[in-house]
Amino acid sequence: MEEEVLDHSPRYSTRKGIYDVEEVEDDDWKMVETKGNQFVVNGQPFYVNGFNTYWLMVFAADQSTRGKVSELFQQSSLVGLTVCRTWAFNDGQWRALQKSPSVYDEEVFKALDFVVSEAKKYKIRLILSLVNNWDAYGGKAQYVK
Repeated sequence: MEEEVLDHSPRYSTRKGIYDVEEVEDDDWKMVETKGNQFVVNGQPFYVNGFNTYWLMVFAADQSTRGKVSELFQQSSLVGLTVCRTWAFNDGQWRALQKSPSVYDEEVFKALDFVVSEAKKYKIRLILSLVNNWDAYGGKAQYVK
């Protein structure tokens, strides 16, 4: 018996070279879950076809590079990518989300909100990394001092 597989990719129509993406309602944008050893969305199989792009939040924080975030998601969606792993941290340095312990930059938080919004717009799910192993950009060592 063959399983029905729903297409979770965005729908595009072209007009003068511009792509219009169908709006995704919050009720239609469910979390990815597991059923046995299968990822599922709305009870249907979901296949991860992903990429890693650490710089999205930093680029979104600067108006001169913000468009690159939208462009990346648009192009990624066009080639069938469904998941992006990106950073939701940057501690104590340039464009820091957390400038010092418990001190946050509201503009960088707004940039992260933009990244999340654009990902949803192009139907790309996010894996948000909250820390990394490297001392650059903060690193986990700063949390165990």
